[in-house]
Amino acid sequence: MISAAILSVVLAAQPEADAKVAAQRVITPVSWRQVAIDGPFWSPRMQAIRRGTLAANRHQCDITGRLANFDNAAKKLRGEKDHGEFQGLLFNDSDVYKMIEGWSYLLATEKDAAAKEKLDSELDALISRIAAAQHEDGYINTYYTLKADIKNRFTREEWDHETYCIGHLIEAGVAHFEATGKRSLLDVAVRAADFLDHLYGEHRFTAPPGHQEVELALVRLSAVERDNTYTKLAHYLIEQRGRPHRKLDGTMYGPWGDYAQDHLPAAEQMEAAGHAVRAAYMYCAMADLARLGLGHYRPALDALWTDITQRRVFVTGGIGPSGHNEGFTTPYDIPTHSAYQETCASIGLCMWAHRMFLLTGRAEYMEQFERTLYSAVLAGVALDGESFFYVNPLASRGGHRRSAWFACACCPPNVLRFLASLGQYAYAVGSTGEVYINLHIAGEARIDMPDGSGRIIIRQETAYPFEGACRLTIDNRTPRPVTIARRLDVAMVPSGAVSVDGYVRWNAPPGATVHEMAVPLHTRRVVADHRVKQAIGRVAIMRGPLVYAAESIDNPGISPADIVLPPDARLEERAAADGTPEIVAHALRIGPPAAPPQPGGLRPYAPPEPPDDRLYVDAPGTTAVELVMRPYFMWANRGPSEMVVWLPESAHLGQPRPARGISASASFIGHGDGLPALFDRIEPASSNDHDIPRFTFWNRKGTSEWVRYDFDAPRVVSAVEVYWFDDTGRGECRVPASWNVEVLGASDRWRPVNNASPDHIAKFETARDRFNVCVFSPVTTTAVRVNIQLQDKFSGGILELRVR
Repeated sequence: MISAAILSVVLAAQPEADAKVAAQRVITPVSWRQVAIDGPFWSPRMQAIRRGTLAANRHQCDITGRLANFDNAAKKLRGEKDHGEFQGLLFNDSDVYKMIEGWSYLLATEKDAAAKEKLDSELDALISRIAAAQHEDGYINTYYTLKADIKNRFTREEWDHETYCIGHLIEAGVAHFEATGKRSLLDVAVRAADFLDHLYGEHRFTAPPGHQEVELALVRLSAVERDNTYTKLAHYLIEQRGRPHRKLDGTMYGPWGDYAQDHLPAAEQMEAAGHAVRAAYMYCAMADLARLGLGHYRPALDALWTDITQRRVFVTGGIGPSGHNEGFTTPYDIPTHSAYQETCASIGLCMWAHRMFLLTGRAEYMEQFERTLYSAVLAGVALDGESFFYVNPLASRGGHRRSAWFACACCPPNVLRFLASLGQYAYAVGSTGEVYINLHIAGEARIDMPDGSGRIIIRQETAYPFEGACRLTIDNRTPRPVTIARRLDVAMVPSGAVSVDGYVRWNAPPGATVHEMAVPLHTRRVVADHRVKQAIGRVAIMRGPLVYAAESIDNPGISPADIVLPPDARLEERAAADGTPEIVAHALRIGPPAAPPQPGGLRPYAPPEPPDDRLYVDAPGTTAVELVMRPYFMWANRGPSEMVVWLPESAHLGQPRPARGISASASFIGHGDGLPALFDRIEPASSNDHDIPRFTFWNRKGTSEWVRYDFDAPRVVSAVEVYWFDDTGRGECRVPASWNVEVLGASDRWRPVNNASPDHIAKFETARDRFNVCVFSPVTTTAVRVNIQLQDKFSGGILELRVR
């Protein structure tokens, strides 16, 4: 964050008019070092981050070769011929830097002396390994040092994340310096930043970062170095967007298009486009620069904020609907099963929201921050801190699992660094000394007044967001009253308080005062704009900032996909055994009730259900049930489970019921909705349909794979119909090179299907946008297997697989 120090340095170098405008709205965040977080909600979560998430990041960075890359790069720089090869993806250095940033925050706030000493010494050792991999000119990147060849550096900045890695190095160096006072990593970061300043000096190289991050990091570096050189470089980099770029050899290329927000100059971008994390980081930098009176970014920032929060944000506060570009598509494209909302994008939105508050002093930004924090960011990490979600869908047939790590592992260390420094977002101080309370979060803040008049200590005792009550103690140790500004969503406020910009404001006199306050936490139904097509006729449940979800693990014998929540359904609150506030909905389940057992074990006769493929059927019946719902961020913490957020208000809007009597398996289950997507009976609109559940083999490419159906009883089959997933133009899944069908015969041996007749040869087509039907001679079997050969260099998937 930008401190008052850097503001004074930069404003002195700006035109007088711009400097005055920026100086009038200076709001400074209270440092994470001055805020301790505790309480019944946050203490176990911070402990999970401290013990589970840090340990997971350290372990995975070690076993995946990320740390070894630095050792091998150092060996190569020393001229040793037996250095190892580069391991992993080209931006893996950044994961180590983000881990170190989070590690530094936890080191500074560790209360156990022995644990603190151990964290400190082990971090010093790791920093030494990193410093040894830096080139003499300040450049540092293990991928180019070991694999891509140093002579090729900055020839592919649009894709190769060189400035992105340096940006995270800078943030890690600053955090480590703030945590320990040591310059060991900060000096590495300064040399890398100076290398970039030289690279872009005299406009020899003008390509902006392919993945934004270094811009906001450079502004942060200026704060600790009290040198606006780095802020000027950040401004220059932002200004290069949407313009032709000069390579080091003098040739021109680009712009790169909207994926990297390089389609227009930054100040002219009024609608969100492209990769969501890149966008959020760029908007952060634009807001930082706007606070400093640099650039004319405010109109764009306001327009972008409105576009995202009014037309693109998920009910959970996440952003980025599509996996093909990990980002934005069209307005109101807010899917459920295929929702992407990458965890890093949610973190990026929080970072930007906070900066918009610092720029404007308006509460609306921290309201968005809060919703995104509690329902999107926290969903990205397990309750024990040891496993993660990269993608966060709003519905699941049970095919989603948290992962210990990812090949592209940007999210786990981002969760670590963001939550470990959460305190910096809770409080802020205005230029005239008013103190903002932005988060209802248990803990204590020690805030020094900017005029040097003394300190104010704020203590919040609350179980928010599970409970709304809060005891707010303000110990004003200055000789004068201090203005307190707390977000307006409180039911009880001090007498004489006034509301301005979404904040309740009152003067706290010298000495200690105690206020019993409360945030209303009413259970409420939320509906989406009618242009959000996947939410038409559906409702989500919220309580305070928390979005709720129904999981099958809490509702034995009930599939959440079969639930209807009529408009008049009663919603009741209750506390679970673990203290979690649950909501019990008096809902309806599509389908008849199970028949009760009869004497002698007999059941009354029930006619067979109609076949799955009828065009018209009788309206589904319903049965009254109690549906238990828990906060969305807590889902997938207790094993495999179906889940849904948006519930239909009438039975005819319910999801089609999955095909009966089938269980599925596969050679590999990749990114997507897992095996249930194969037989959920949701008709695709096209092979590139991202609005419905899909099964994929991603990220396997060019391999031989299979999917298999097992039947609960032998059945006669004579055809297989496959609707291939192919995201040409969006991703790297294609129809397969070839496929065939086998059935399980006698002695559990697989055998290929036979032609239906001499004139009707079984065909295995690979057409897009329709079912590919293979008809063969009828055969009685208990299982069918589809063998698939993926195209070379491409993956693949299936939207729907039928057997008849």
